[in-house]
Amino acid sequence: MGAFSQKLLRETSKAHSAKKRKKTKVQRQRTAAFRPVDISRYYVWSWPHVVGLTAVEAERRITGDCPGVYCEIVPENSLLTMCYRSGRVRVLVDRDGRVASTPRFAGQRR
Repeated sequence: MGAFSQKLLRETSKAHSAKKRKKTKVQRQRTAAFRPVDISRYYVWSWPHVVGLTAVEAERRITGDCPGVYCEIVPENSLLTMCYRSGRVRVLVDRDGRVASTPRFAGQRR
């Protein structure tokens, strides 16, 4: 073995300090808290009754029906990413701050 490979073996076999172990434990707990919401347990997939309400009131009603859902308030004609996020509901609002179209879970077709 060369000197480089011996140095590599020494560095990879280091035991982590208590501070490092605590930091990784906190990171694992944090990622467990931000797992996506399982939407299959909810019966409500869209909210047509919130059209015309203010964005704050619509968000309150949606989170009341499905706790743990992330409501994203977005202007009506803005560019949106097409990434799939199961626990997200996009609320499209017009210039006056009122809901313009029926909010749905991400991934549900119109």
